[in-house]
Amino acid sequence: MALRGESTPEWNREMQSLRRALSDEYYSSGERAYRTDVALAITQWETSLRYDPKNLRSANRLRDARAAQEKLKGIAPAK
Repeated sequence: MALRGESTPEWNREMQSLRRALSDEYYSSGERAYRTDVALAITQWETSLRYDPKNLRSANRLRDARAAQEKLKGIAPAK
């Protein structure tokens, strides 16, 4: 996501604020999804980190969810 030309400091602050807000929304969506759909939660937290790579809550939950997903794959019956 980029704009053409030079952006003002005010615009940069506003865009950063919007990115953080979007990241927080995707974090919350991941939290809700985690209860029933680990894969969806992972997708939501990955999207959260695209908007705000410094979102430590999303990074931590993503790491834990990926580990849980791997454990689930290990105990799932082979088809």
